[in-house]
Amino acid sequence: AQVAHAQEQLQALRSKLADFAKKHRGRINSDPQFRQAFCEMCLATGVDPLASSKGLWDELLGIGQFYDELAVQVLTVCMQTRELNGGLLDLHECINLVRLTRKGDQLIDVEDIERAVGCLSALGRGVGIRHYGKRRLVYSVPDELSADPA
Repeated sequence: AQVAHAQEQLQALRSKLADFAKKHRGRINSDPQFRQAFCEMCLATGVDPLASSKGLWDELLGIGQFYDELAVQVLTVCMQTRELNGGLLDLHECINLVRLTRKGDQLIDVEDIERAVGCLSALGRGVGIRHYGKRRLVYSVPDELSADPA
């Protein structure tokens, strides 16, 4: 009985989250900090807003599509600059270069880039973000050249 009650409460919470998403869609899509808070709120309730680009959240907000498109833009910028930087691009420089390629009023920030790069993990270990001292670098090297043993 307790499990059934907990499941009902979780379903009600997810329904409220969906209502919230519908009501605040514009702000979620245009404000990086609000989008980050929304994603954290979703994850706290056990809902991954990026789990499927064909799921409820993509239907309501286009969030999955947003990060998929951003991931492609990040990868494109990495490939375009690889000859200049050897496949190591400063995260803030990456943001600036991606912003130049984006259309519309959707602002992006560090967390957006990190989530987008996370979407690229399905491609293997050749793309990710590493910390070097106080700097964060987006790395993009072919898997066969990666020194990462994982």
